Amino acid sequence: MALVRKLQSQLMYLGLESLYQDQPTEREFGTLTLSLTKSEFEEIKFKLRQMRKALHKDNSIARMKDKGERVYQLNIQLFPVTNAVESAVKAPAMKSALDIQVETPIVETTPVEAPVMMAEAAPVVPQAAAPTTPVSAKEQKNERSNVSSLAATAASAADLFR
Repeated sequence: MALVRKLQSQLMYLGLESLYQDQPTEREFGTLTLSLTKSEFEEIKFKLRQMRKALHKDNSIARMKDKGERVYQLNIQLFPVTNAVESAVKAPAMKSALDIQVETPIVETTPVEAPVMMAEAAPVVPQAAAPTTPVSAKEQKNERSNVSSLAATAASAADLFR
Protein backbone atom coordinates (compact mmCIF):
# COMPACT_ATOMS: atom_id res chain seq x y z
CA MET A 1 0.00 0.00 0.00
CA ALA A 2 2.82 2.44 0.82
CA LEU A 3 4.40 1.80 -2.59
CA VAL A 4 1.09 2.58 -4.35
CA ARG A 5 0.76 5.81 -2.35
CA LYS A 6 4.30 6.83 -3.24
CA LEU A 7 3.71 6.14 -6.95
CA GLN A 8 0.40 8.03 -6.94
CA SER A 9 1.90 11.04 -5.16
CA GLN A 10 4.80 11.16 -7.64
CA LEU A 11 2.34 11.05 -10.54
CA MET A 12 0.36 13.90 -8.95
CA TYR A 13 3.57 15.95 -8.77
CA LEU A 14 4.15 15.25 -12.46
CA GLY A 15 0.69 16.70 -13.07
CA LEU A 16 1.58 19.79 -11.07
CA GLU A 17 4.77 20.21 -13.10
CA SER A 18 2.77 19.86 -16.32
CA LEU A 19 0.44 22.63 -15.17
CA TYR A 20 3.36 25.06 -15.17
CA GLN A 21 5.58 23.61 -17.91
CA ASP A 22 3.26 22.42 -20.69
CA GLN A 23 1.09 24.55 -22.93
CA PRO A 24 -2.68 24.26 -22.40
CA THR A 25 -2.96 22.78 -25.91
CA GLU A 26 -0.75 19.87 -24.77
CA ARG A 27 -2.67 19.00 -21.61
CA GLU A 28 -6.20 18.81 -20.26
CA PHE A 29 -6.79 20.02 -16.71
CA GLY A 30 -10.15 20.57 -15.16
CA THR A 31 -11.60 20.69 -11.68
CA LEU A 32 -15.04 20.22 -10.26
CA THR A 33 -16.06 20.79 -6.65
CA LEU A 34 -19.23 18.93 -5.69
CA SER A 35 -21.46 18.54 -2.67
CA LEU A 36 -22.37 14.82 -2.56
CA THR A 37 -24.20 12.30 -0.46
CA LYS A 38 -22.40 9.07 0.43
CA SER A 39 -24.38 7.13 -2.20
CA GLU A 40 -23.62 9.75 -4.89
CA PHE A 41 -19.93 9.55 -3.98
CA GLU A 42 -19.99 5.75 -4.34
CA GLU A 43 -21.78 6.04 -7.70
CA ILE A 44 -19.19 8.48 -9.05
CA LYS A 45 -16.35 6.22 -7.84
CA PHE A 46 -17.94 3.33 -9.74
CA LYS A 47 -18.36 5.41 -12.91
CA LEU A 48 -14.74 6.62 -12.73
CA ARG A 49 -13.48 3.04 -12.40
CA GLN A 50 -15.58 1.97 -15.38
CA MET A 51 -14.27 4.90 -17.42
CA ARG A 52 -10.65 4.06 -16.58
CA LYS A 53 -11.20 0.41 -17.53
CA ALA A 54 -12.83 1.38 -20.83
CA LEU A 55 -10.01 3.81 -21.67
CA HIS A 56 -7.40 1.16 -20.83
CA LYS A 57 -9.14 -1.44 -22.98
CA ASP A 58 -9.49 0.92 -25.97
CA ASN A 59 -5.85 1.99 -25.65
CA SER A 60 -4.63 -1.62 -25.40
CA ILE A 61 -6.50 -2.53 -28.59
CA ALA A 62 -5.10 0.53 -30.38
CA ARG A 63 -1.53 -0.37 -29.32
CA MET A 64 -1.93 -3.82 -30.93
CA LYS A 65 -2.38 -2.07 -34.29
CA ASP A 66 0.44 0.49 -34.05
CA LYS A 67 2.75 2.24 -31.59
CA GLY A 68 1.76 5.33 -29.67
CA GLU A 69 3.53 8.62 -30.41
CA ARG A 70 3.94 9.88 -26.86
CA VAL A 71 3.31 8.68 -23.29
CA TYR A 72 0.59 10.52 -21.35
CA GLN A 73 -0.44 10.31 -17.71
CA LEU A 74 -4.13 10.44 -16.76
CA ASN A 75 -4.77 11.21 -13.09
CA ILE A 76 -8.28 11.13 -11.70
CA GLN A 77 -8.81 12.27 -8.12
CA LEU A 78 -11.96 12.31 -6.03
CA PHE A 79 -11.38 13.10 -2.38
CA PRO A 80 -13.13 14.89 0.50
CA VAL A 81 -12.25 18.50 1.22
CA THR A 82 -14.51 18.85 4.27
CA ASN A 83 -15.60 16.71 7.17
CA ALA A 84 -18.91 14.90 6.87
CA VAL A 85 -21.98 16.75 8.08
CA GLU A 86 -23.26 15.02 11.20
CA SER A 87 -26.80 16.37 11.41
CA ALA A 88 -29.80 14.14 11.90
CA VAL A 89 -32.18 16.65 10.33
CA LYS A 90 -31.24 17.92 6.90
CA ALA A 91 -32.65 21.12 5.48
CA PRO A 92 -34.41 20.68 2.15
CA ALA A 93 -32.36 21.82 -0.84
CA MET A 94 -35.28 23.90 -2.11
CA LYS A 95 -38.45 24.94 -0.40
CA SER A 96 -41.56 23.52 -1.98
CA ALA A 97 -44.14 26.01 -3.22
CA LEU A 98 -46.59 24.24 -0.90
CA ASP A 99 -44.44 25.19 2.11
CA ILE A 100 -44.25 28.91 1.33
CA GLN A 101 -46.19 31.04 3.79
CA VAL A 102 -47.98 34.00 2.26
CA GLU A 103 -47.01 37.11 4.21
CA THR A 104 -49.82 39.31 2.88
CA PRO A 105 -53.32 37.96 3.45
CA ILE A 106 -55.32 37.30 0.31
CA VAL A 107 -58.39 39.54 0.25
CA GLU A 108 -61.25 38.96 -2.14
CA THR A 109 -62.44 42.20 -3.64
CA THR A 110 -65.11 43.37 -5.98
CA PRO A 111 -63.94 44.41 -9.46
CA VAL A 112 -64.26 48.11 -8.53
CA GLU A 113 -61.92 47.76 -5.51
CA ALA A 114 -59.35 45.58 -7.29
CA PRO A 115 -57.10 48.33 -8.73
CA VAL A 116 -56.83 50.08 -5.36
CA MET A 117 -56.12 46.87 -3.43
CA MET A 118 -53.55 45.67 -5.95
CA ALA A 119 -51.67 48.96 -5.74
CA GLU A 120 -51.54 48.76 -1.92
CA ALA A 121 -50.53 45.11 -1.70
CA ALA A 122 -46.81 44.41 -1.40
CA PRO A 123 -45.47 41.74 -3.73
CA VAL A 124 -44.87 38.38 -2.07
CA VAL A 125 -41.37 37.07 -2.67
CA PRO A 126 -40.66 33.48 -1.63
CA GLN A 127 -37.82 33.26 0.87
CA ALA A 128 -34.97 30.80 0.38
CA ALA A 129 -34.96 27.80 2.67
CA ALA A 130 -32.96 28.55 5.79
CA PRO A 131 -30.64 25.98 7.31
CA THR A 132 -32.17 24.11 10.23
CA THR A 133 -29.46 25.43 12.54
CA PRO A 134 -27.34 28.52 11.90
CA VAL A 135 -23.64 27.81 11.59
CA SER A 136 -21.23 30.39 12.96
CA ALA A 137 -17.93 31.23 11.30
CA LYS A 138 -16.13 29.55 14.20
CA GLU A 139 -18.13 26.32 13.72
CA GLN A 140 -17.40 26.42 9.99
CA LYS A 141 -13.69 26.76 10.76
CA ASN A 142 -13.85 23.83 13.20
CA GLU A 143 -15.79 21.79 10.64
CA ARG A 144 -12.91 22.17 8.21
CA SER A 145 -10.04 22.05 10.70
CA ASN A 146 -8.49 18.93 9.16
CA VAL A 147 -8.25 20.23 5.60
CA SER A 148 -5.84 22.54 3.84
CA SER A 149 -6.72 26.19 3.25
CA LEU A 150 -7.03 25.48 -0.48
CA ALA A 151 -9.44 22.64 0.23
CA ALA A 152 -11.38 24.85 2.62
CA THR A 153 -11.68 27.49 -0.11
CA ALA A 154 -12.99 24.85 -2.52
CA ALA A 155 -15.41 23.65 0.14
CA SER A 156 -16.66 27.21 0.69
CA ALA A 157 -17.33 27.43 -3.03
CA ALA A 158 -19.21 24.13 -2.87
CA ASP A 159 -21.33 25.50 0.01
CA LEU A 160 -22.81 28.00 -2.44
CA PHE A 161 -24.53 25.10 -4.21
CA ARG A 162 -25.98 23.34 -1.16
